[in-house]
Amino acid sequence: MKKLYILLASLLIVAGVVVGFKFSGGGGDANATQRICDTNSIINCGALTADELKAKYAANATGDLKDIYTHYGVDANMMANASTAKIGQVGKNGEVTMDGKVIATGAQSVGREYVDGSTAININGKTVYQRPTQDVFGGFDSLDAYIFQRSDGSLSGMILLACGNPVTATSIIVTPAYTCDALSSTKISRTTNRFGIAYTVKNATFKNVTYVIKDANGKVIDTKTSTNKTLDYEQATAGKYTVQATVTVVANDKEATATSESCKAAFEIPKVPVTPPVTPPVTPPVIPPTPTTPPVTPPATPVTPIELPKTGIGEIFASVTGLGALVASIGYYVASRRI
Repeated sequence: MKKLYILLASLLIVAGVVVGFKFSGGGGDANATQRICDTNSIINCGALTADELKAKYAANATGDLKDIYTHYGVDANMMANASTAKIGQVGKNGEVTMDGKVIATGAQSVGREYVDGSTAININGKTVYQRPTQDVFGGFDSLDAYIFQRSDGSLSGMILLACGNPVTATSIIVTPAYTCDALSSTKISRTTNRFGIAYTVKNATFKNVTYVIKDANGKVIDTKTSTNKTLDYEQATAGKYTVQATVTVVANDKEATATSESCKAAFEIPKVPVTPPVTPPVTPPVIPPTPTTPPVTPPATPVTPIELPKTGIGEIFASVTGLGALVASIGYYVASRRI
């Protein structure tokens, strides 16, 4: 009887290895994940580390790994950088979580064998089967998975650690958008130009703008960084210059940059103007005035006064008296002749 119990226990252990053990669903520790070794696995016994995954991908024992993974969003370039993939959890309820956040829903896993509810997917002549996780996870709440993201942080593909099976799901990660739209350069003074930046940032956080200044030969002579939309740039050396602006953002916890041909501008620092010497004004000599001879006044000629007839009252009296005497004399003469 004891031997029968030992045999049954052994069968249960084997069955557990075939169907897999429950994976760690909290910390995403690949070393805590058990392997699933069966004919449904895309990679037999899975790959618990990024290096193991890359090695088995390169070996391609089944001859179809590259085609299958590329079809489900993990190409050769992503596989080469598998060490940058995060560890997330694919739930039986169809939710995919990463860093404690739900990033996708409606998860379906892909295997080599058909089970009820599967959809056949033909990939370059090989058929795999895709089905909802609720139909194949059995008593497991979640399984650990490599989460591959694009450079903008959006979800690209997922691979279960235990068996190498790809997972597809509807991403709910909001795709960030960020562009560098325009750059202007306005002269403030002979040596100062004001750079003005226009950019678009959606579903991401603006961090800063970097300005790279080059001389007429294309040599980088200066680099400035600003968190504002304008920057006053001082350059004392005369010449022609170009400036290129690059916008840096944080999207899905990663830094990303954007620039464009529209974010280039040119400016010129003129030479110091030469001021001609100032000739002092010539003051004409002061010529003293010529002395003038005062005019000679001729001596005054004496004027003999004209005696006016005296017509005063005395003169009138005398005239009357004389006239009276004359009349009297005449009267006397006439009288004497009568006698």
